[in-house]
Amino acid sequence: MTPNEIDFAHATPPLDALMPAVAQQYIVVAFGAMAVIFLLYAIHLSVKWKNWLPTLFWFGGLCAVMVEAIADLTLHAIHPPVGQWNAFTVHGHPIPWHIVFAYPSYYAGTLIALWPVIAKRTLTRGLAWKIFWIGAIWVTLIEQIPISQGIWVYYGPHSFKIGYMPISMIIPNAASVVMVLLIIYKLAPSISGGWKQWLAIPAVPICALGTHAGSAALMYNVMGMDLDKLGPAFLNVMALISVAIGFVAVWMTIELTQDKSDTSRPFASVA
Repeated sequence: MTPNEIDFAHATPPLDALMPAVAQQYIVVAFGAMAVIFLLYAIHLSVKWKNWLPTLFWFGGLCAVMVEAIADLTLHAIHPPVGQWNAFTVHGHPIPWHIVFAYPSYYAGTLIALWPVIAKRTLTRGLAWKIFWIGAIWVTLIEQIPISQGIWVYYGPHSFKIGYMPISMIIPNAASVVMVLLIIYKLAPSISGGWKQWLAIPAVPICALGTHAGSAALMYNVMGMDLDKLGPAFLNVMALISVAIGFVAVWMTIELTQDKSDTSRPFASVA
């Protein structure tokens, strides 16, 4: 097959998109304040429990920002480049500071908020599924505001949406958050002391990258096809299959990480 016979068509990002100035200021303050609050609470927990994992989780969540460029590039989202307060750019996709500030709360917030559950080994299958559903609802609701204000944009053809957010984005995002919690929950007793605590920093982004890619791999590929030619029906069917894969990924992770023998072995306590 010659290059002329291969279909290279795919959606390209609107590089002339304008970042709304006032909305950007508000979201930088909001996400920045949220990051600081989680950091202070994590430090409080670390002192109270004499364990630095909560604080290190925060820094791991910050490092998980490397997920953003991959997700944006493959799932066709972009943060308007014109007028953006840019932190860094990857493959032509600019990442603004408010997104950097969002990641400690996004991927570490659940770990920090549920630290007593992690330390006391009381996470159950039922609680894990509740966190997944709460996460799916929360991410769907919270993203309506910035999307509606043009703070980030989904470009090209997308599957059907709930409000402004494509269904193909909702489940991978929620799934990856709860899967990170489950994997770190399983890992925590092994890294709760000494130099091994520092492994929490790379562990969070490793889990975030792996779980998001695992639950969204189908759409990573589908979104790069010629969707104008394949049509909306194809895209919507693939999105529904991707949603099902997300549920399977969460179920697999719950089954792999929930060991009843763990529940009776707390590894940390309040000082």
